[in-house]
Amino acid sequence: MDSEAITGVYGQVCGLSTPVSAHVSEEQLPEVGVYKVTAEWSQSDLVRSSRLRYSQQWTLITDSNNHRSIGTVLTPGPLSPDGSVLIYLQGEVFGPHNQCLRIQQLDLKSKKTSTLVDVVNRPQNGEFAGVYEAMPSCCWSEDGHRLVFSSACRNWKELFMVDRRSQTVTSLSDKSSRVYGSWKLLT
Repeated sequence: MDSEAITGVYGQVCGLSTPVSAHVSEEQLPEVGVYKVTAEWSQSDLVRSSRLRYSQQWTLITDSNNHRSIGTVLTPGPLSPDGSVLIYLQGEVFGPHNQCLRIQQLDLKSKKTSTLVDVVNRPQNGEFAGVYEAMPSCCWSEDGHRLVFSSACRNWKELFMVDRRSQTVTSLSDKSSRVYGSWKLLT
């Protein structure tokens, strides 16, 4: 699939104009084709003498038959840096709003799904209370072994890191600074 076709589909799916330039990298897995599209826009305002630049990365996953039809479009965040693992949040269907969610991971090579962080039903005082927010757009560590996210914890929001190998969740927030407010991961 050439970059013109991918950027055209990208423009149709996201509702934005087709990017000025795009870089496409391709990885062929046995069942699917994974295309990472890095698209860049730029706009010049001659009156104010300013220039606006915007860059975004999307992942396109093709179907298993001919690798020509795009079956899934992922916004930045859920696909690991090496393109082998997809993460997503899962909650109870028809469950309450703002419910505790589990972080699931799908290995795209083996097609196996596993739970990375499970629902916390009754958190102990001072322990991780569960995932209550969407994953940020840039949540992966460079090596793909850790995820960073923010979530509610009692009356505050805190930063957390989960190690995919040990499945341990670690707080990154400075507990002594709670007097000054909550933590939020900005990406």
